[in-house]
Amino acid sequence: MSDAGGVYIVAGEASGDLHAGNLVRALRALRPGLEVRGMGGPRLEEAGCAVSVDLTEFAVMGLVRVVPLLGRFLEVINRFRDELVARRPAAVVLIDYPGLNFILAGVARRLGIPVVYYCCPQLWAWAPWRVRKLRRLARLLLVIFPFEEEFFRGGAAAVKYVGHPICDALAAIDRAAAARELRARCGAGDGETLVGLFPGSRRQEIAGLVAALSETARILGGRHAGVKFAFSCLAESRASMFPAGFPVITGPGERLMAACDAAMVASGTATLELAFFRKPMTVVYPAARWKQKLFKALSTTPRISTVNLLAGTDIVGEHLIAHREDVAA
Repeated sequence: MSDAGGVYIVAGEASGDLHAGNLVRALRALRPGLEVRGMGGPRLEEAGCAVSVDLTEFAVMGLVRVVPLLGRFLEVINRFRDELVARRPAAVVLIDYPGLNFILAGVARRLGIPVVYYCCPQLWAWAPWRVRKLRRLARLLLVIFPFEEEFFRGGAAAVKYVGHPICDALAAIDRAAAARELRARCGAGDGETLVGLFPGSRRQEIAGLVAALSETARILGGRHAGVKFAFSCLAESRASMFPAGFPVITGPGERLMAACDAAMVASGTATLELAFFRKPMTVVYPAARWKQKLFKALSTTPRISTVNLLAGTDIVGEHLIAHREDVAA
């Protein structure tokens, strides 16, 4: 690939933003002068990418949540097209976030710009019929689970297994230092248990889970002496969404994961990160009763956590919750 025009990267959620930042660092190590532009979040920008739109503020799920943002999404699509026309990058790299990135892949393809899809969406779990579209849109699929290489193969796109990107970042964390600092901040002394509460990074997830997790923590704290709880909050701007009475650790959640003894966590990449640290966990996700019924009717798997999906069996507890009482039960 020629360096002319550089690379354009799009990452739409906190986990994708983390992977995008690490990707930029790796690319710059190989080609120090490579121009990298794109749309993403703070970690992508910190890595040296010229970010034109912070897409982490658009991280929502479900049609009802998307509709109010349609105008902003159209602006993003138009800006993406304009930037590709102006810059003519050598390649576009899209990271997960299929709701928007499938559309952007089509825009890039029509402009004749090769599309590389990194961290392909988990279509094998919830929408296997969409794999044909992804094969048409992308030139290269970089997959992060070994079995995905076979699943995504079969179309014109080349498929390559590259391993999961969380491993390198998590291995670099000083676990002992994180435990000393964060356990002290959370008031967890020797012999006490620290439970990390990870309600996700999307505003929608936090709003749907924080009350249920705090209620559960209060119930469990009342039943068991010596158990402390602490919330993880990725964005400082969202700290006000968390209830009083619990420590809130702002910033990336990996250090709290390393420091805690157990966790309650929203379904997503955080479950894999906790598994990397070998932490027992309960996985939760907010969903109204009708959504739970729809999930059971349409999903190709009965499981919601990537840990259980990969294991092929239930090794961690899972709960779809409609009300705050559901987790405590």
